[in-house]
Amino acid sequence: MMKQKQSFEVLEFKTQQEINADRRKKFEKKREELNKRVANIRNRSSYRSGPKTNV
Repeated sequence: MMKQKQSFEVLEFKTQQEINADRRKKFEKKREELNKRVANIRNRSSYRSGPKTNV
């Protein structure tokens, strides 16, 4: 119970800007990871063997 109460109090002290900044950081991290995955898939499938598979 104490841990939950403490973390809730800490959240209350944060300003809305700080909360938004934290959310943005998390979102950007996720987006970067997704972009890396997509890039890896694209490199594997289309760039190395692109013309061969299309023909």
